[in-house]
Formats: sequence, C-alpha cells, structure tokens
Amino acid sequence: MIRANPIVVGAGVIGLTTAWLLRRAGYRPLVLDAGEPARESSWAGGGIVCPVPPWRYPQPVNALVERSRSLYPDLVGELQQASRVDCEYWRSGLLLVGEMLEQGHAWLSARQPRAEFGQVADFEPEFEPRTAPAALLADIPQLRNPRLAQALLGALRRHDVVVRGHAPVERIEFANGRVAAVMLANGDRVAAADVIVAAGAWTDRLLEASGLAGLGIEPVRGQMLLFNPGRRLLRHMVNHGRGYLIPRRDGRILAGSSAERVGFDRRPQQAFYRDALGMARACLPALRESQIECHWLGFRPGIRADLPAIGAYPGVAGLWLNAGHFRNGLGMAPAAAELLIQRMRSGVPGLAFGVAPMQG
Repeated sequence: MIRANPIVVGAGVIGLTTAWLLRRAGYRPLVLDAGEPARESSWAGGGIVCPVPPWRYPQPVNALVERSRSLYPDLVGELQQASRVDCEYWRSGLLLVGEMLEQGHAWLSARQPRAEFGQVADFEPEFEPRTAPAALLADIPQLRNPRLAQALLGALRRHDVVVRGHAPVERIEFANGRVAAVMLANGDRVAAADVIVAAGAWTDRLLEASGLAGLGIEPVRGQMLLFNPGRRLLRHMVNHGRGYLIPRRDGRILAGSSAERVGFDRRPQQAFYRDALGMARACLPALRESQIECHWLGFRPGIRADLPAIGAYPGVAGLWLNAGHFRNGLGMAPAAAELLIQRMRSGVPGLAFGVAPMQG
C-alpha cells in the first residue's frame, strides 16, 4: 500500500502522468527531475499512440497501448481544462505502405478488421509512389507530445503538486529493507516512504548509484527532422519501413526516426539527417521546396524484450518502477500509471511483466 505522499523521480510523460493519477487518487506526490521537466524523450518523440509496428512488440505492450487509447480522451479533456493547453489529440490515422504493409499484412487481416486497404493515392494524393498498396488504420490517434507535457505540468501545478526541475536525485537511501529518503546532488535529503523511479533512460544509473542491480535499461538515441511546408501535405501518419512521417494540425511534418545505441552521445548524426531528408522528399516531393525547421534528438529507454518494468522493485519495500517503455512511453503512459497505482494501493509484490533486475 502507499504509505505517504510519494516521490516520483523523473518528470517525463511517464512520471508526470503517474503523478497526475496519484493526485487524482488523493495523494500529493513530489516530482523531481535532473533537468528541465519533460525535455528529454517526452519532448523529442513523434506522439503516435500505437506501437510501430505493433506486430513486433509483446502482447502486454499492445494491451497497455490499447488501454491508453481508451483512457486518453478523458485524460486529455481533464488536462486541457486544468491547464488551458491544447494537447492536439486527434485521430489522424496511421497509413502503412511498402515494407510495413508487407510485414504486417497477416496481422492486419487477422486483428484489424477495421483496416481499410487500397492504394496510396486513395488516402494520400501527394505521397509517392501513388500506386503502391496501402492500409489505413483510421482510429489510431496522435498527440503533440510537447503540448501534452505542458498540459500535465500545468494541471499538476494547479492542483498543488510540486514539480522540481534541475533537482537530480543522486541516490535512494534505505533503512531496514525499505525506502527511507532520496539524496539530491546538492546535498538535500528528502524523506520518503515510497519512491517511484520513472527516470527513463537514466533509470539504471540511479538504481546502481543506490546499490541496486539495474534492469538492463540503456539509452537508444532517436533523431527527428521537422519541416514546415506552409500547407497541409498529409492527412494521416505514414510508416513505410524506412521511417515515418507525422503531420501536425498546423501543417508541419515530422520525419523520423533513428535507433542508435551510442550511449548518451548528444552529437547529431549527419548520416541520419541525409537519409531522413532523402526519405521525406522522395515520399513527399513537395518537401523539396521546404526548409528543415529543426533537427533534434532524444534518448529512449531501451529494455530487454521491450517489456517495461512496472511495479515493485523486488526485495525493497516502498521502491516502485515505471520505466523501460522504449518507443512507446507516450502510448503506454496512462495505462502504465494506472497499473502501477493499482499495484501500489494493493501492495502487489514484484513487477507486472517479469523484467527482473540484472544479476552480477
């Protein structure tokens, strides 16, 4: 059971959503982040509320995303009312073409009876090649992830939840087999009966600094490009194997993304820039006249078997995990937070999906 108002370590979408659901349940968590809240992978991602592609992910991941899709409309409404920030949640749909369609045809036929099949030109007149086969999942939504993060921050602050940025947690302290406090890098010690680690790609660093085994979480760098063509070129999100293109309501288009295991190296890779630029302009020739507005990167929390760690850290009372969501943090966030809080309130031991701490 939750014994006191907990500390959430990590102010990305996972940590902030967990804090919001805790506040809604009557608790008043303290949220601590090493940097600027919601400025890492939560800010850098594309905002697709769907595993891409879903057939490559374990069943629990798809189940959590499905649950999140049912929770998001009400959650977004709450957050927008509390914060006055439009999250730009909309069912833009996801179009699969090329390699993605070939790989997923059996999955689509068996599990997505609502999928609409046709040619690219039936769905996206300006996308090339226009005669290629395509399948549209019309009910797949997206969120503009920086806006979702700002809505979460605004709603939490309006409901008296403190979110402290630039407050890195150096380690977690324990006494008699349970959580006692967190120690900040500036020397502050904050007592706590429950600590939720939602530190994304930095989760193992904190666990190991606290004398615990990590979960095998590592940073996986992803890069993105942003175009501003000045008019609406796409109606749907598109994935074709070489990457994806995501239209925003204002006409901007995201092109991504890479998956690079290079540690916490923040130097942008020019090879990605060249490949993503070529992909985007080959698929949407109108982008040849559009300049790149921004090029950025973020670090996803990659984990063994792509299964997030949600639940109690084995053998340490009061230490909870909501980490390792890899590419699907935004897609799983509401359901993952809901599941964690259910386990916290009932005192269920262990992790939901059996991702045990590393040995040795």
